[in-house]
Amino acid sequence: MEIFRLNRTEEHDNYAARFGASDGIILVFPLYTDAMPGIVMAFIEKLSPWIGRMKGKRLGFIIHSGFPEPAHSRYIQRYLEWLCSKFQAEYAGTCVMGGSEGLRYMNEGSMDNKRLLFNRLGHDFISRGRFSPDTLKRIAGKEKLPVAMRFWFRLTGFSNAYWDMLLKKNHAYDTRFARPYSVE
Repeated sequence: MEIFRLNRTEEHDNYAARFGASDGIILVFPLYTDAMPGIVMAFIEKLSPWIGRMKGKRLGFIIHSGFPEPAHSRYIQRYLEWLCSKFQAEYAGTCVMGGSEGLRYMNEGSMDNKRLLFNRLGHDFISRGRFSPDTLKRIAGKEKLPVAMRFWFRLTGFSNAYWDMLLKKNHAYDTRFARPYSVE
C-alpha cells in the first residue's frame, strides 16, 4: 500500500502515472463548502490518459466534511460514480462521513468506534473489492439531522460556535458581517 498526498502538486504527474498501474485505489478528500477541493480536481484532470483504460481496476472514495449531515456530499458521490464509468473502473463505493471537523477535538477513546468502522472498510475493499453497504451506512449516520435538532442548532447558535471561536481567536469577530466588495 502506498499513500500519495495531493498537496504535493509537483508530484501529480508521477501520481497520475502510478494511478493506472494500481489494481485498487481509494481517493480520500475533504468537502469544502459543498465542493471538491481544487487540488483534488486538478489531480483528477491529470488522469485523463486513463479514461476508458481501467477495466478490472477498483476505485473507491472517502469524502469527509465538517457538515454533520452526509446529504451534503451526495452530489459529489454521484460525480464520483460517473467518473468511475468514464475510467471503466469498478466502482468500489463512496464512504461519506460528516462531522469530521470536530474529530480533532475528540479524545482517543471516543474515536475507537470510527476507527473500527474504517478498518472494516479497508478490509472489505481488500477482500471483496468494494465497500460494504452496511459499513458505509454506519459511518454516514443519519442522512439528515432531525428537524428538532436543526431548529435547536439555529435557535442556540451552536452551529456557529466553532466558527465564532476561530473569528475571536483571529480578532475578526467584530467584522464577520463586513462586505468589503459590495456595491451600494
